[in-house]
Amino acid sequence: MFANGRYVINYSPFDVVYKLCKFAPVRLLARVIDQVHVTHHIHHGVNYALKHYTAAYLIAVLVGIAKGINRTDLCQYLFFFSVCPVSAGMISWMTLKLVM
Repeated sequence: MFANGRYVINYSPFDVVYKLCKFAPVRLLARVIDQVHVTHHIHHGVNYALKHYTAAYLIAVLVGIAKGINRTDLCQYLFFFSVCPVSAGMISWMTLKLVM
């Protein structure tokens, strides 16, 4: 319908789309749909890897992770580890952030 979601939010009358997107059940539904989408990509990646490498389970898991992570999350993790100075006190916080 629209090429860019920002167009719909910025040009909707009376901020209807913005208010709808901020409504908690709509946000919950969007997150559920997003997680189903990620799960589909992981499943597809694992099946693809197992079809080509039948006995390599580690490769299947790695391909599933690579297919499941989206570009935004990957860029955030790479930016966090490459730019932020790491001190001894921050290591436990970083591992906790990655696990969550």
